[in-house]
Amino acid sequence: MNIKEYIFLNRIIVFVGIFIFFLVFFLNNSGAITCVHLTYTSEECASCGVTRDFSSFLQLDFSKPINQYSFGLFLYCILQFIYRILIASIGLGLRGKQTKSKNLILNKNVRELVIKKVIIADAMITFLFGIVVFLPFWI
Repeated sequence: MNIKEYIFLNRIIVFVGIFIFFLVFFLNNSGAITCVHLTYTSEECASCGVTRDFSSFLQLDFSKPINQYSFGLFLYCILQFIYRILIASIGLGLRGKQTKSKNLILNKNVRELVIKKVIIADAMITFLFGIVVFLPFWI
């Protein structure tokens, strides 16, 4: 994956995040979102209340979350969203920069190595924090 593909992928993630935000915010306020597990089994699942909590959090009401794990999940999503916006907008400062060095091939190789390291670090950090945040829902 090169830097252009990486930035494009982050832009897609941002647009999907915006779409999900509007979907959750508007549908939840109309009462259209219901828990399928609760509907069919009459028992709450591990993620019951997360959508309603997200809607409350988006309205800056952090007072009474329904699900105890909602705030951590919300914080993870917000930080990921902000991080993806930064990557998509500034492109890590690596795209399109050409130095006036005598050895442009070396600079290109170094830049590609840095990009690969950033992508690998991004994937590892996102995965590890995702595991930590979603672990309570799996247990």
